[in-house]
Amino acid sequence: MRAEDDWRSATLANLWSLSNGGGGPPGSTTFSANPQLQLRVSGAAGRFFLFVESTGVTDDGRLEAGMQSGSAYPPVGLALHRADPPLMQSVPPAPRDGVVLQCRLEPSDTPYVLSPFLQNPAAAVAAHPALGFRVTVYSDVDFTLGNDDPKCGGPKCDYNCKNCPMFEVYERLLRIEQGVDKHLSFLSQF
Repeated sequence: MRAEDDWRSATLANLWSLSNGGGGPPGSTTFSANPQLQLRVSGAAGRFFLFVESTGVTDDGRLEAGMQSGSAYPPVGLALHRADPPLMQSVPPAPRDGVVLQCRLEPSDTPYVLSPFLQNPAAAVAAHPALGFRVTVYSDVDFTLGNDDPKCGGPKCDYNCKNCPMFEVYERLLRIEQGVDKHLSFLSQF
């Protein structure tokens, strides 16, 4: 296969609790509180496959993995939109580990926006505290996925932006450091 025929892909992930918990499906008054991932198409029009998957769903203490459905999975959906018109396409929320939206997108100076969403964000995050999402895009044309902010994820990134892919890593390292400090403080008492 020639390089120009290869599919391009990109993935971004985060925890719902770190991305304001989400705001519900399109049409809800809080929809804009959902993650907003910019998708820029460059060069030529192309076919796109947009996936959103739930991560961190547990059932009886086991981590669920691999194309599953059932009551353990909170209904998740995906919306593709822009500033004008507000909503282009969406996949309704379904109680399974992921949904896919297939579309054709044209190059544009204005980015497209992908918004994963939960049917009932508060209940989903309460039932699954480690609930996260992973958005993966596949296309036959060049594109970029992510925040426009050159500071976010770049050399000057302070990893304190909830849209930053490194935010979750930073938060985990911070919790480990705090745990080590507590342990050393306890040991110093002897």
